Amino acid sequence: MKITEQDIQKQIKEFLTLTGWFVVKNNTVGIYVKARDTYIKNPARGLPDLTAIKAGRVVMIEVKRKGNKQSPDQLYFERNWTEHGGEYLLVYNLEEVIIKLK
Repeated sequence: MKITEQDIQKQIKEFLTLTGWFVVKNNTVGIYVKARDTYIKNPARGLPDLTAIKAGRVVMIEVKRKGNKQSPDQLYFERNWTEHGGEYLLVYNLEEVIIKLK
């Protein structure tokens, strides 16, 4: 069975929650409109998968499977977020999160 980005996101969210972080799974896909059988794009294009906060530290976390790359919108978001002093993690597994958040 191949592990998906959603599987990795779930692992990260569960771990961070257990270690005292408040974690929000961001809607990065958009909204499905059944009547039109289509999605309305998320207006916050490039928004990372997870937002985590603990003791005033806010971290945006983009989760990818090995070999996958950020989209141009995700790169744009990361650049703007970090230029404004935000913390942004691009991770491929839970272990990277644990190491980078120390």
